[in-house]
Amino acid sequence: MSWPTWGSSSQRQLSGRSSKPAASPPALRRAGPTWSQFLRSQAEAILACDFFTADLLDGTQAYVLAVVEYATRRIRILGVTLHPTGEWTTQQARNLIMDLGDHADRVRFMIRDRGPNFTAAFDAVRADAGIRTVLCNVRTPRMKPRAAYCTELVTSGV
Repeated sequence: MSWPTWGSSSQRQLSGRSSKPAASPPALRRAGPTWSQFLRSQAEAILACDFFTADLLDGTQAYVLAVVEYATRRIRILGVTLHPTGEWTTQQARNLIMDLGDHADRVRFMIRDRGPNFTAAFDAVRADAGIRTVLCNVRTPRMKPRAAYCTELVTSGV
């Protein structure tokens, strides 16, 4: 038995290579708007929430839950705690709905990350008020730029 020479058809079959380039179908077009188009068109109806940390005078770290209104860039500090839990976060969601009052009818989306403190109960409180949850994809910091920017301003003392 002789070994096939390089480039022969049996060699290509063994290596999985072909002499013809693989034809791939064209990329599919996105049916909906891009992320930035969505944010611009729905800015009045979007809130974004996130936790950030604040160093206290005694050296401990506190967790701050903040909500940013996209249209006005208004920051609402919902609460501060040393040990955030799902129950605590859910109560802060209830407080937010009460604070929004009549404005809650105009809010349609809440952008949040996939943190463990954002439980199903947290989403249910907002869903009862007609606010849909938009989850950030993993490792996509550009999905929440305004929330990150605003919380950065708060932590830097500006």
